Amino acid sequence: MKSSKTGSMFKKVAVLGIVLTLALIINTAAVQAHEDFKSFYLRVIGRDMMLDGSITFTSTTNGAILISVNGLPRSISVHSGDEVEIFFEEAETGSLRIYTNGMILAEAMSFKKIKINGVLVAEEGVIIELVNIVLDMGTICSALKITVPDASSGYTYFKFNDEELVDGISDDEIIVIKLTASEERELIIDFLAKILGSPGAYGLAATAYVNGEEVPELGLPGILGVSTIALATVLLYGKRRVFLRNR
Repeated sequence: MKSSKTGSMFKKVAVLGIVLTLALIINTAAVQAHEDFKSFYLRVIGRDMMLDGSITFTSTTNGAILISVNGLPRSISVHSGDEVEIFFEEAETGSLRIYTNGMILAEAMSFKKIKINGVLVAEEGVIIELVNIVLDMGTICSALKITVPDASSGYTYFKFNDEELVDGISDDEIIVIKLTASEERELIIDFLAKILGSPGAYGLAATAYVNGEEVPELGLPGILGVSTIALATVLLYGKRRVFLRNR
């Protein structure tokens, strides 16, 4: 009888081990799936904000990029399947929007250069409008970065990965890195204050820094980790009760 109880206990321990292993696999997969981008929301009043970096994507439609260089308007043709690269350097005007359906819009957005299929087609100008360009969301490669320098003080609201980090009058330096969009969340960069009510941005980003300190990662992976521990605790407690009852 004692041997039967011991064997039953070992079976239960083995089942516990399998459950914990599966939980660990799920947790690891969740970390890998969510390690790249987190949601963010940024608004400023009376403070400088600038955009640097580049965004690359493949267009799924025929359209055009209307630009102005040295005050002269131009139209750059974009065809379905073309790879488009737009570079920014300390841009502080206009707006850029990427919606969840792949539509990309821009208004009065200053740019450093534009490439189509790797070929330089324009430098140092302003994007007046993006006409009928819908991108393939799976092809977005972003090196976009927004910086709110500490040289100015004013109202600041900054939330990253669902955690409010700054809310009020502040001169904190904020840097948000690798801004992008997905099929679940759009990207808005709004210097014109037409969309957010004041200059700001929201969407997804790889990471962020406040006064040089990287924002700690929270969210789903951590929640799953806590859930794993809770599951293990419950199961171990249950096994202990069974073991004591069978002694």
